[in-house]
Amino acid sequence: MTLSNDQKKWGLRGAILILVITGLVFGFWPDSIRVTLDTARVAPLKVTFQEEGITRYSYRFLIVAPTSGYFETTGLSAGESVSTGMSLGTIRSSEGQILDQRQLEIAKARLEGAKSKLEQATQVYTQALKDEAFALVERDRAVKLLEEEIGSERQVDQIQLAAEQATTQRKNTEYAVRISEYEVLAAEAALGGGLEPDQQEVISLLSPADALILSITDSRSRLVQAGTPLIELANPERMEVVVEVLSSDAVQIQPGMPIRLLKWGGTEEIKGSVMRVEPGGFRKVSALGVEEQRVNVIAEIPTVPGLGNQYRVVVDFELWQEDGVLQVPSAALFRLEADWGLFVAEKGRAVLKKVVVGKEAGEWTQLLSGVEEGVWVISDPDERIEDGVRISVD
Repeated sequence: MTLSNDQKKWGLRGAILILVITGLVFGFWPDSIRVTLDTARVAPLKVTFQEEGITRYSYRFLIVAPTSGYFETTGLSAGESVSTGMSLGTIRSSEGQILDQRQLEIAKARLEGAKSKLEQATQVYTQALKDEAFALVERDRAVKLLEEEIGSERQVDQIQLAAEQATTQRKNTEYAVRISEYEVLAAEAALGGGLEPDQQEVISLLSPADALILSITDSRSRLVQAGTPLIELANPERMEVVVEVLSSDAVQIQPGMPIRLLKWGGTEEIKGSVMRVEPGGFRKVSALGVEEQRVNVIAEIPTVPGLGNQYRVVVDFELWQEDGVLQVPSAALFRLEADWGLFVAEKGRAVLKKVVVGKEAGEWTQLLSGVEEGVWVISDPDERIEDGVRISVD
């Protein structure tokens, strides 16, 4: 069929018009927004936070002068170990020293206080013995049940940890009893200061336990007054770390909670557990000049070669941990009025989902409802992302 010139002319015009319309459609068609996707996954999740802390030996004891006199050292230095009954020095009471009535009453009161402290330490030690015996029985029972495939290894580990802590507590209370016995002896020695003129008495200062010398106030022989601090000792078998945490974090910390030491200078991972959270807080100004309310948290740690008293460390607190947790990147979440929301990718478009969140652990956050495992979610959505908008993947 032969087309006329007019038909050809109109056909060409129609083709041009179609091309123009097509160009306009594609020119004004909105471009897809490039996004980064990640999947909602099921994996273990752990909630932690970190604070700086200072190490110290758990049990320290200060040797003080039981009476006034001339103190003579035995040449010991800080860092040396001493054994029970080892001489730390002597005090030679001054000639003609006679306790007046006031000094006598003070010495008597000090003796009564030392006896009361010894009685209390003995009671605590007796209870610690019972707690240790009970913890060991529980440990043996848990191990037996696990052999019969009853219970879990995690429960056995927790009971084993409790048994170890009970044994450590028993050793520490035993150490405290020996210290208290020494204080009684020192107080009794102070009462022996009622000397007649031209008489002298030499009092030997003996180590109350196997210990490490932390510090000596003055290594010189000199005249001292009753109650003057002389030598500080510590039990080297047990260490702890003191951490100043924000009061808002302290309410989440419970005794027995696991911790880890970071940035302490060694390659070995040091694990410990919280012993107690002190009941009272205090105000402290941060390095940025912000006034904060903080609370001391005391955690027990094992002794490690090279890690000593008053060392700076970073403590990682494990507030919560669970396996098999549905979670999404925290960067995918945003506030949706009073709720939380995120965008998922469906057929090349962003779809808004309202979700319920649980624990937040840095880069990942627990999801309680809203999406299922394996769903692709949009990380770091910007203000251009809206419900139904076209997207493409980076």
